[in-house]
Amino acid sequence: MSDKPIINCHTHIFTGDNIPPYIGKKFMPAILYRLLTVPLIIGICKFWFTHKYSPYKFNFSFQNSNLKKNLVKLKLVWQSFGILRTILDISGFLIVIFCSYTIFKNFFKKIEFFEKLLIKLYNIPHLEFLKRDAVQIGIILFTLIAIPYGRKIAMMIIRNSKKISLLFINEDQLKFITRYISIGRFAYYKEQKTIFKRLKDQYPKDTQFVVLPMDMEFMRSGDVKPEGNYQTQMEKLKELKQKNPQIIHPFVFVDPRRENVGYSDFFKWRNNNGKVVLEESFIKDYIEKENFAGFKIYPALGYYPFDEKLLPLWKYAADNNLPIMTHCIRGTIFYRGYKRKEWYYHPIIKDVKLPDEYMLLSKSKNIDFTVDFTHPLNYLCLLNPFLLKEWIKKCNKPELFELFGYSEATDSISSDLSNLKICFGHYGGDDEWKKFLERDRDNYSHKMSNNSKGIEFLNPQNPNLSYGGLMDIWKNADWYTIISSLIIQYPKIYADLSYIIHDQEIIPLLKHTLRNESLKSKVLFGTDFYVVRNHNSEKDLLAQTMSNLSSEEFDLIARDNPINYLKN
Repeated sequence: MSDKPIINCHTHIFTGDNIPPYIGKKFMPAILYRLLTVPLIIGICKFWFTHKYSPYKFNFSFQNSNLKKNLVKLKLVWQSFGILRTILDISGFLIVIFCSYTIFKNFFKKIEFFEKLLIKLYNIPHLEFLKRDAVQIGIILFTLIAIPYGRKIAMMIIRNSKKISLLFINEDQLKFITRYISIGRFAYYKEQKTIFKRLKDQYPKDTQFVVLPMDMEFMRSGDVKPEGNYQTQMEKLKELKQKNPQIIHPFVFVDPRRENVGYSDFFKWRNNNGKVVLEESFIKDYIEKENFAGFKIYPALGYYPFDEKLLPLWKYAADNNLPIMTHCIRGTIFYRGYKRKEWYYHPIIKDVKLPDEYMLLSKSKNIDFTVDFTHPLNYLCLLNPFLLKEWIKKCNKPELFELFGYSEATDSISSDLSNLKICFGHYGGDDEWKKFLERDRDNYSHKMSNNSKGIEFLNPQNPNLSYGGLMDIWKNADWYTIISSLIIQYPKIYADLSYIIHDQEIIPLLKHTLRNESLKSKVLFGTDFYVVRNHNSEKDLLAQTMSNLSSEEFDLIARDNPINYLKN
């Protein structure tokens, strides 16, 4: 076993105050998403897990312990009354039948035998009250709680609640609700340090963690609480790093729409002979003074990773070997506003069939069109010098021309971002891994099977002729193949296993990936704590991963590769 520490490269410890209230928007009807808010979910979870009167807390109370002892004694006494138990069991069974027929008689054709029996029952003196709806509801509840046959029915319904719920809501909504609730299980803590302790305590003592904050103030889901704004979140994270300098590697969350943090500029720079020099700003403070480890972006919140405001920062990151962590999976956190007019066409990838037009992006639902921001092919627009040059020309900003050395005479740039260090969080998603395995008539996925270089994105002799190929790759290639191809072709591209690591179906492909000499050194262990908690606890994920992989494979992704990724 290696003496290097385990490094979890993808964790979150932001609190409920950092989450806008209406993230249910676009998943639920307007009335519901305004009622079922983040504060409400967090409040329910806080009551359930912490309040002294909650049923959960009662399980661990002295009173409950005494109650269980008394129930055991009562059961022992009850066992001696054999005839009475038989009579009550028969009575209970009959009550269950009565309740079942009462509940379902409106859904099925009325059964004449039971109808006649009920009429006779209701006509018995002093039993006519059974006709009342309130009485019948009370009997049903009593049956489901107190009678063994009824409890079995109730437990069957609970165990199949997921399947039953799909009769009323779609699968995307169900996934959102489960993620919503899982966030509430940890986000009710007021302090990031408390959540971090819950994370840290599930790992060996010397384990290190990459902590990724979130800036959700621009996703159009309502205003974040003042006490949970970006500035406060980052200040608390800074304090946590200062107290745990050896085990925590926090990143700075970057959104191109953010202009300031408090009274400070968010990002301010100057060009010094083709090098980006940070001027006094929030990013300079956190990167150069507080030694935050890298940058986190989440394009699904409503921007492209190649946004023109980000290009100088990415030049700085490339020159200083600073890692960038990007969200790359179809998820439930995304921009909730209306789709803008300019988002109907890709800014860089052209449509070769329609001269002078860009690729149409026709999706209109938020959950669909925000995937256009997340798509891994967007990063080729940063990494490939030809595409980057075309984008810089389109931006038409003198400061970008100067920074990247654009020459109109030669139509070229003197510096590029091919050396950018990027980690694709979630490696595209477990659905894309399964898509790769399922396709047996696909020209792109085969490239990973029989071609050591993966997909050829652009024609090296004439890149202008490649847009048709890029359009086809965008629409038809699975994300596992695209990301793996980028890893192979560019020296500092990584991908982590966060969130998807819970899915045991990906393990065979993971082991296959780790046998690929061009890929194995670029795969990182990460879990996506606490967002993944609706599937597994951290210690469960760690144990499963160590069990599924050989010690050499685990050490590679959890110890060796993360050190190289974080090195700057």
